[in-house]
Amino acid sequence: MLQRLFIKRVLAVSGGLALAGVLTLTAGFALGQGAGAFDRERNVVRADQGDPDEDLNAEADLDLILSYYTLSDDTCFLNHCASYGDEIRIPKTVSLNGKTYKVELKRMTGEDAKPLFEEKSKVSFEDGFLLPEDCSRLFANCRVKEIDLSNVDFSRVKDMSYMFDGSRIKELDLRGKDLRHVTNMKKCFYKSALEKITLSGLNLSNVTDMSSMCDGCHSLLLFDAKGMKAPSCKTLVNAFYDCWKLEKADFAGCDFSSVANIDGMFYCNYALKELDFSSVVWNKNVVFWDANVPVFIGCRKLTKIDLHGFLAKVDIEDWFRDTNNLQYLDISGIELTGDSAEDEGCISSGHGKLHTLKTPYGNKCNLDLGGLYVTDSGVFCTRILANTTKSITLGSWKITEQPKSVKSTNDVEVVFKVKTNASDSTIKYQWQVSKNGGSSWEKIMNYGANTSTLTLPVGVAKHGAQYRCVVSYDYSGKTVTLTSEPATLTLYSPMVSIHDQPVSQTAYLGEKVLFAVKAGGSLLKYQWQYSSDGKTWKNSAAAGATSESITVTAGKSNSGLKYRCVVTSGKNSATSSVATLTVKLPITKQPASKTVYFGDKVQFSTGTSVSGVTYQWQYSSDGKTWKNSAATGAKTSSIIVSSAKSNNGVKYRCMLSYGTIKTYTSVATLTGKAIISKQPASVSATAGSKVKFTVVAGGTNLSYQWQYSGDGKTWRDSSATGAKTASITVAAGKSNNGVKYRCIVKNGSASQTSSVATLTVKS
Repeated sequence: MLQRLFIKRVLAVSGGLALAGVLTLTAGFALGQGAGAFDRERNVVRADQGDPDEDLNAEADLDLILSYYTLSDDTCFLNHCASYGDEIRIPKTVSLNGKTYKVELKRMTGEDAKPLFEEKSKVSFEDGFLLPEDCSRLFANCRVKEIDLSNVDFSRVKDMSYMFDGSRIKELDLRGKDLRHVTNMKKCFYKSALEKITLSGLNLSNVTDMSSMCDGCHSLLLFDAKGMKAPSCKTLVNAFYDCWKLEKADFAGCDFSSVANIDGMFYCNYALKELDFSSVVWNKNVVFWDANVPVFIGCRKLTKIDLHGFLAKVDIEDWFRDTNNLQYLDISGIELTGDSAEDEGCISSGHGKLHTLKTPYGNKCNLDLGGLYVTDSGVFCTRILANTTKSITLGSWKITEQPKSVKSTNDVEVVFKVKTNASDSTIKYQWQVSKNGGSSWEKIMNYGANTSTLTLPVGVAKHGAQYRCVVSYDYSGKTVTLTSEPATLTLYSPMVSIHDQPVSQTAYLGEKVLFAVKAGGSLLKYQWQYSSDGKTWKNSAAAGATSESITVTAGKSNSGLKYRCVVTSGKNSATSSVATLTVKLPITKQPASKTVYFGDKVQFSTGTSVSGVTYQWQYSSDGKTWKNSAATGAKTSSIIVSSAKSNNGVKYRCMLSYGTIKTYTSVATLTGKAIISKQPASVSATAGSKVKFTVVAGGTNLSYQWQYSGDGKTWRDSSATGAKTASITVAAGKSNNGVKYRCIVKNGSASQTSSVATLTVKS
């Protein structure tokens, strides 16, 4: 019994709620909502009795009809699905009243049958969903725009006839699907809205019928069957009949070894541009085809048809009629039958673009080309006679290179050339000149006038004259003549003047640099040159080297190179001024100035993103004269120097070298300051007390030595408490009244003596 499913919004659910015929969908089944998108509890309710529409109208909170379905012992057959959401997702199983059913697709039949899916944006399936054996008309007239079959199992499908008949999906890709059991694909995509069909690499070993497979697919643009194997297929009749928009069909490497009929296969494929039959395996036995519908009639954009693999007896009446752009046709494997090939022709007239026609040999009737004028060494042919002993290739004799109009100066020779697609030495040439705009022509007697190249010396060529060549060929007493298009000569007086000179450029390594020149004159030619010393110049081959502007890449070897442009017109020339390219390395870290105590170690650092660079640190007292440093790290990216009074204010920079590139960092200054920042102070104390003298110093490696003197001239190291620290403690006694104290502070190799402090002892 056909029944309807619909979703009912449950506003309150109690533990004892029991709905007759409640169907629970498993595996994230969320029709109309997207997989796993339920944000509140929903149940799928089945209307068991009465008219479904009455049941629907009777429930105010019913918001969505899901499907028509039928049940068997263990299977739920979905017959028609609809949803108001964005996606219909089909599960592999459903549960109804506690029993689990596997889900299968089985569209409704009969006059009032509904399509399997109503209009939605997308239909998808749970991974591994199994299609039935009989998929005939399964997706016929479906209104969805996309059916995602990527997760679907085709392994038991046998019948795909009419499977997508009238469906509105836009694209179908069946690559990798198991279709080895399919036997019938007749009208599989019949009158669908498909724009792209991909069957490449498929094993269709049991398919026998592909007739009208894409018949009436008026939106189809691409059919890709590359490498498809269909060795049992008997017929491709009308396979692409009336596919008006089809642009490309790829059958390269296909196996059609049993195909017996291709009548109307590409009938009226007006847009078809590419048809690839390369390496196709065709039936090697004698095959009889009925020419009821011409195979390629109306393929107006097709330029090549290669049927040399067809070994067939066939009547090819009108097969290639109205293939107006056909350039290459190989039918050398076909044995012609019937009278129409002889009497009415297989190819219509108007095929002026056809240059290669490979014909059958040993045929039993004449091949009438329908008035087509192609030539073999200049002889017009319209018919291939019966019992030809070899395959004939006909090619039209034509001028392949016309003489070109010339603009030149009046101080150089002028050359005109003509070329045909024939190489026979008996071809004759006669150049002609017209001095009245082509109204009359006269022969030229000299200067190669009877060869394919006319060379006019200085003073012979005339400004405004036209030149053409008459080419002729004699064959069996008949002369065939071709006349080239006329070429016009325009002469100028050579004058050259340079208005804008190239400008020197500075660029970082790897950057593009443009040097440009502006010149005045007629028919100017440009040649950029380069030099390392400004004396010896070579022609450049860089981009634009023969134009107004040249583009060079700032590189390891061209820093300091000089560029100039030589501009010529005829024999006159002018040379631009010289522009120099200076290449710099990108400095990622600049050294920074530093102020430290005398005796401290100081590090200056730099960096670049270029590998393989060499470094040399330099120093200067005035920022003008620089000398290479020998300090620690002077040839690395970081140099270490000691601060001393002698280098107070000295400036440092680093020279980075890479090939011819030399780049200097910014300048960093070393500023030194005194070690002692606070001097010891004189002290007055009573006899018997303790007195402390203190010095404050800065630095990284300080040492102290206090000294004393009675007269301020002779000094001795003290051994009093703290004599080797920043503070010394001495006893105030009558014997050292007036004694003077000072401290020698050392910071590494630098030292500083403090000022003198005097001890006064009171009685």
